[in-house]
Amino acid sequence: MTDFVTLPATVSRDSVTVEYEWLASEGRDAPVVVFLHEGGAPAASGEAPDDWPMALGRALTRALGMRGLVHSRPGSGWPATLRAHPHPWPIDLLRQQACDILPGLLDALDIDPAHRRRMWIVGARDGATIALLYAIAYPEALAGVALIAPQVFAEPARTEDLLGARATFETTNLHKRLGRFHGDAVATHDAPPAQTPPEPSLVNWNLEGELDAIRCPVLALPANADEDECFARHLDALRLHATRARPLEIPPAPPADRDALIDTIVRFIERCTPLSQN
Repeated sequence: MTDFVTLPATVSRDSVTVEYEWLASEGRDAPVVVFLHEGGAPAASGEAPDDWPMALGRALTRALGMRGLVHSRPGSGWPATLRAHPHPWPIDLLRQQACDILPGLLDALDIDPAHRRRMWIVGARDGATIALLYAIAYPEALAGVALIAPQVFAEPARTEDLLGARATFETTNLHKRLGRFHGDAVATHDAPPAQTPPEPSLVNWNLEGELDAIRCPVLALPANADEDECFARHLDALRLHATRARPLEIPPAPPADRDALIDTIVRFIERCTPLSQN
């Protein structure tokens, strides 16, 4: 069952309402696992129940005996849009999710520092980047991260896709169609004109110089086979720069299917979780 919580205003943004859902809660004393998905809105905003992160999140939560948490990012789903300082993006926006919105949500849900030290984050694609940014900013405030197809620097092809999507939003009725799922967040979206030059952070962002701040266990899983070459560079960057992550595990090939993915993540988390924290 979904619910909403309002995060108070800060010096960099207005107050925002966040849509969230607990998955297979095992009780308030159980460790928390946060699922950060690609894009902004989980099943709470209309995703099919068999899609990520809901089905995978529920399966992992049950297997681990943890409390699973998913949430819609402000500006997605039905919560109020994140209006203050929405650009440059994406990396500034993702950093805001990691260093402001997620900690604010944890505060609002009374997840105290002791529980955060036992908390895991499982992120896919953009969600994996947010998980990395959280691990960089709060190296002592989580137990570990599991990353699916993480991205640690800008990819030219993806930048072109983002700019093309922005142009489509500005020149077609896409905003009306998206309004079915994202409400006022679409209607009030304050995007720059499509013809304006992209912000430097859109095309030049890079986390490699920050990865040595990570201290927690990191599992980084390759993307599916047809994306291996692209994401292999990001995994190589993690190997080279996340040298203080203990342990850092990068399997040589992506899991064969969803069951294998669940098994890989569960085994890693169980292996890295002291018995005293279970």
